[in-house]
Amino acid sequence: IWSLGCIFAELLGMQRESIPDFEDRSPLFPGGKCYPLSGDADTEERLDQLSVIFSVIGTPSKEDIANIGKADEYIKTLGTIKPKKLENLFPAADPAALDLLHKMLKFN
Repeated sequence: IWSLGCIFAELLGMQRESIPDFEDRSPLFPGGKCYPLSGDADTEERLDQLSVIFSVIGTPSKEDIANIGKADEYIKTLGTIKPKKLENLFPAADPAALDLLHKMLKFN
């Protein structure tokens, strides 16, 4: 479901009314690493995948963090991140489409 949500978000981003210039369109979650799961190599790149995801959907609940395992301590160091409003990211999207996207991008 998560992968379909990412693809769906890219499709919503293709609406001219949301992002008029095709050169400004990008994946919802661009990134290259998943520190600490990717190891310690090149830790200067702090735009890791988890930070990128949390910057959009917000940090997971305490219950979800407790079920994560290996990355839970790292996630706690990020602090609380509020989710972005999907209607601000995709202003041309139908409310039903945004509701579906929100449900598809749940952390757990």
